[in-house]
Amino acid sequence: LVLFSACKTKKHKQVGDPVTTEEAKEIYLDSTEQSCKGAVLRLVLSSSKVRSLTQAVDETVKKNGGTGYGFILDASPNPDTDGSENKSENYEFSVHEVYPKMHPPVAQFIYSPAKKELYHFDAMHNKNVLIDHNAVLEPLAENACK
Repeated sequence: LVLFSACKTKKHKQVGDPVTTEEAKEIYLDSTEQSCKGAVLRLVLSSSKVRSLTQAVDETVKKNGGTGYGFILDASPNPDTDGSENKSENYEFSVHEVYPKMHPPVAQFIYSPAKKELYHFDAMHNKNVLIDHNAVLEPLAENACK
């Protein structure tokens, strides 16, 4: 499954507007993209927690008539370069279910480049929970984001 990215220059659709496959490619991050956000997304995707969640979401969404899931970069240290909407010290990603008429968010993940830690946002307890990731990918993400 290839994931796609949000971009500040694209007009956001209204809730309930149908989204074509081509439009989805413009909305969601592509994990194969050779960029800072692509490198950080690959680090996020290395987490067993993220893989488990996205596999379950993908199966459920497809059973219910959707096409899968996608990641959006909501905030980053370099929003102009990364195409995120907001500035943050961290890379903040949201995971969305993808249906023809809606794209509800189902999870949030935060990577702190300063601490080299990955978190899952626990909405029920309103806190970030530290989760695993492949530390081998940290220098790759750091170099891509220079």
